[in-house]
Order: sequence, then structure tokens, then C-alpha cells
Amino acid sequence: MIRIACAQLHLTKDMEENYHKALLYLHKAKLAGAQLVCFPEGQLSEYTSQSMIAMTRDEMIGLEQEHA
Repeated sequence: MIRIACAQLHLTKDMEENYHKALLYLHKAKLAGAQLVCFPEGQLSEYTSQSMIAMTRDEMIGLEQEHA
């Protein structure tokens, strides 16, 4: 049996801060016996849910084209 932990973190635009939050939760999960830890898909991204909501339609299209 595999013990799985899920981490729901408050992300910011500071990727280094997000990285250190992830390490902290990874350590806590390991101490709790987890063998696998799941993080939000945007964990190491500069885009937060708040910044995505605030984007206009044109900004979203530009972002899609930039990363295509």
C-alpha cells in the first residue's frame, strides 16, 4: 500500500517562496509517512489563481500564444 499526501498551498508570484513552501510540506508529509505527495499543478509557476482571474481575455490569448 502507498501512503499519499495532498498539499493545497496558498501560492504567490514569488516562485522561490512557493518552492520553499513545497519543501516544507514535503518534509511534513514524509514525517507523517507519505511516500507520494501531490502538489497543485501551478506550484512552481509565477501565475497564481488570483493573477489568472485578473487577466483579460486578450492577455490570456497572448499567454497561450507565448507558450505554444
